[in-house]
Amino acid sequence: MGTELRHALSLESVMTLWTNLAYRALEPAEREAVFGDLCEIGENGWLALRELLGLVIRRRVLNSSFVRSCLTTGTLTIFTTLLLALLAVRIADGSAIYLWMWINNSDSVILQTAGFWNPVLEVAPGLIFSYIALACCSWTCGLLLGWSSRRTRWLSAVLLPATVVWIAICGLPESLGHILIQWSPRDYFGNETVFQGISYRSVLPATIELFLVVLPTWWGIRRSSTLHRFKVSARFFLLLLCFGAFGFLVAMNLIWPRIQIVGIWPLRYSRLPEIAPTAILVPIAYCFLLVLHRLNLRTTDTG
Repeated sequence: MGTELRHALSLESVMTLWTNLAYRALEPAEREAVFGDLCEIGENGWLALRELLGLVIRRRVLNSSFVRSCLTTGTLTIFTTLLLALLAVRIADGSAIYLWMWINNSDSVILQTAGFWNPVLEVAPGLIFSYIALACCSWTCGLLLGWSSRRTRWLSAVLLPATVVWIAICGLPESLGHILIQWSPRDYFGNETVFQGISYRSVLPATIELFLVVLPTWWGIRRSSTLHRFKVSARFFLLLLCFGAFGFLVAMNLIWPRIQIVGIWPLRYSRLPEIAPTAILVPIAYCFLLVLHRLNLRTTDTG
């Protein structure tokens, strides 16, 4: 008897959760009317959920403008995540080479020599700066995605981790190799020893993609809802910086800007402007504008 009661309660809680989610998918003005109609006819449980889902499909899914918005948001989110994932893999693979030299080829005697620590102190700041730049670039892309798809931010939040997981499991399609630069340090035959172990081949890139791509982008999507607080001129300036950082990100991952005029061979290093200054500038500008906004509110309340 107790087991059946707990099972019934768990089913009821699940139904309540799904029903609440279906309610949230409706427009705020429709929720009270729909709730009143369901109460009048006395439907609950599966019947109420079925009616709500049918209404949501008719209102949302079959709405042509909503479908277009979802398609646009989905395309932008997947494309942006692909670019960030490519950048994250290159940074992770470059870091793996140095970490392998420092961790796997050192002992207590080497750690006591200045010849070991001098290269570490010389390279480590650059690695840390690249991590910061990647996180800032991801946050900037999330801010831009959230602003451009206000009605479908939830879709960006869902497709973002799903695309990263798909890339980690299946890899990028080979057909994209004609458009996007998929080369990374692991493809150089001299570095194959570093990536024989799973830690540098899979764990490190997955960790960087999670903490420096997924989480910052998701946070940027959330913060995009605060852009309406800023003045039009400030919002225009901030979005202009976002588009600049996104443009640099696109250019860094496309093949055609890397082609030499003579020889038509891909360049090993990009001649394009570095993305790091612009990417870091966007969060700094956002924080500055947010502080100014709060100071203005405090001054208005005091006055």
